[in-house]
Amino acid sequence: MEAETLQPSAILQLQRQYESELPTPTPQTSFNYGWCLTKQRDRAEVDKGILMLRDVKAQRVQPVECLYHMAFACVKLEQYGEARGYLRELLALEPGNKEAGSMLVFIEDRIERDGVLGMALVGGVLALSGLLVAGLMRARR
Repeated sequence: MEAETLQPSAILQLQRQYESELPTPTPQTSFNYGWCLTKQRDRAEVDKGILMLRDVKAQRVQPVECLYHMAFACVKLEQYGEARGYLRELLALEPGNKEAGSMLVFIEDRIERDGVLGMALVGGVLALSGLLVAGLMRARR
């Protein structure tokens, strides 16, 4: 899944709008800036965007959109378990959401693939450890 990035001028405009409304920005402004941050390449910015969207969702504003963008950002950060949770929550609200369903299938495949690779890696490490121990035992004799 390829993530889009925004033009620096658009980011700056959303940031200025958000900052001009501090200490209590509107939920829409917070959503816009949080969404913008999830599109960035910097992990800290993406994390900040996820937190902002979580706060907007807690205010019961655009919950489906917040959940979708939080899930997408988590996929971007390879936080598949968290993304899966957001998508399941979204699908509970909107069972027919095809985009969320497709992303959930992608995540489930990724989790399964990563699990198989992880098991293969652990198996390889165990086999190598066994060979090392056997070699050390032979050397002692």
